[in-house]
Amino acid sequence: MALTRETQNADLECSEDQSDEATNRLGAAFDATEKGLTLRPVECVGDLLMKIEILANIVEDSEVSIEEWRALADDVQRLNGPGMSFSPEAWLRRWTNRGGGYVRTDSGLSFLATGPLPGQQRLLLGELQRADGYQAVAAVIGGEA
Repeated sequence: MALTRETQNADLECSEDQSDEATNRLGAAFDATEKGLTLRPVECVGDLLMKIEILANIVEDSEVSIEEWRALADDVQRLNGPGMSFSPEAWLRRWTNRGGGYVRTDSGLSFLATGPLPGQQRLLLGELQRADGYQAVAAVIGGEA
């Protein structure tokens, strides 16, 4: 990831054509490459930190997409190990604070969303699935009065 970014920086700095048109074209290519890097899985913590830096730069000028945030969350989980960062109590609190609910039936537990699945609820369900946290959340709910 760092090599890709360094190569593009060198292209911007070393281009023989320094006209506004050429610089804008190279800048647009650089931005597109950085945007692509935010969706690519990272291999190490250094790349994760670089991805966070790129997202911080993007958020200054435009909006970071749900896919980019999801890719970052997937990277953190993959580098941290499955389920190690998942807290069923915190997940359930975030789920209900964002309008989600649940129903216990004889066949198990179902999570309910408010209307069409809003972005934050969709992200939370993705987190639950990635962490394989269904049983842990069910155990927290089962412990309620």
